[in-house]
Amino acid sequence: MSPLGWRPLADDSPRGEGVQVPTYPTGLPLLMAVPHAIGGIAGANSVVIAATALAVWATGMIAGGTAGILAAVLIAFSPIFLYQSFQPMSDVPVTAAWMLCLLLIRGDNSPRGDKPSGLSALAGVACAVAVMIRPNLAPAVIVPFVFARNKPAFAVPVVVAVAVTGFLQFVFYGSPWVSGYGSAQELFALVNASPNLVRYFSWLIATAPVLLLAPLGFMRVRSDLHARVLLIFAALVIHLYLIYAVFDHWSYLRFLLPALAIFAVFAAIELTAWIERWPAAIRFPIFFALMLGIVAHSLFVARSFDAFTLKDQFRRVEQVAAAINHSAPPNAVIVAGEQSGAMRYYTARSILRWESATPETLPAAIEMLLKAGRPIYIVLDAWEIELFHQKFPDIGPAELDWPPMLEAGSSHRTLAWNLADRWRFQLGQRVNTVRIP
Repeated sequence: MSPLGWRPLADDSPRGEGVQVPTYPTGLPLLMAVPHAIGGIAGANSVVIAATALAVWATGMIAGGTAGILAAVLIAFSPIFLYQSFQPMSDVPVTAAWMLCLLLIRGDNSPRGDKPSGLSALAGVACAVAVMIRPNLAPAVIVPFVFARNKPAFAVPVVVAVAVTGFLQFVFYGSPWVSGYGSAQELFALVNASPNLVRYFSWLIATAPVLLLAPLGFMRVRSDLHARVLLIFAALVIHLYLIYAVFDHWSYLRFLLPALAIFAVFAAIELTAWIERWPAAIRFPIFFALMLGIVAHSLFVARSFDAFTLKDQFRRVEQVAAAINHSAPPNAVIVAGEQSGAMRYYTARSILRWESATPETLPAAIEMLLKAGRPIYIVLDAWEIELFHQKFPDIGPAELDWPPMLEAGSSHRTLAWNLADRWRFQLGQRVNTVRIP
């Protein structure tokens, strides 16, 4: 009954059974809470929009000068950054928080004599936000901490963030060392390094090969302290995700976004050095042509990887939810998988997760609900239908042997069935399917 993104409370919790807790870390939801209360979905999405701008700005400021413009363009138009900036997910916000932290650390170490600065504390706040958004990157805290000028000022907000995160994980999952995804032993393993390395490298080659100029750019500035800070941080992020769980879709390159922003800085430094080899009179045309080429290539790749179909993908889910809200009473139950979280959010109806059920428990639950007079709707993405049939070959009244009430979407399709339509269909009555492109 826990929708996607949620799980049952820890078994030994004093709060008892029947309580659901979020799978995902609480940092981004906490950032979204007030904007969401004020402006709903648009308010929550404004957090990602602001984070997108902040991440691009901080990346450019870290590189500085002409290289800064190139670095900002490289990260802003990289297909994975574009793909994630359209979604209310944590990857762009955590990148913004880390890049702001590293920018403030650089300013904190700039020459100014012994004059005290509040930049260490501000960097600590940015780091604390990053930790709460993505706790598994907490080990990376050591890098800005070592180079912070005022270490106590930096450490205080970070320690508070770690303590709050640990407390919430204890309350939700029974241990401060267990996340909503599982324990560290379940998520991290050295055997993951090889397949992850192949995947991340091939995805980077396919989407943003220019970022692979980063090692050359670093070699040009390797004597600079802050360049070494950036390199160590990026290496640590990559290491943590090389041993993380293995995924097969290119969008999981998003895990490396904080490191890719640093790649953009070093790649921009190398490209700027190449431009400066040319006579001054033609540097600007070369610079302009280079930026135009980077943007054109990035947009082409992003389009080929469906980055710009996300609007349609999200809209279809709202359309299905609106149809259920229009026809379903408040006590209706929705059987769903991939869209279970969205259906709970948009409809406020109870959820049954088909992929979490067994071939025995789902039919039993449906039978119990029917006896209780609870209306049942089934919502599946098109790719789930075959898997649903394979898992439940004998599910009785939910065999999907009647037309759906709704089919929405073009690039991705979601279908909804009203179980009550099955009996009308068996009696010979016509069941019409509303199709929304």
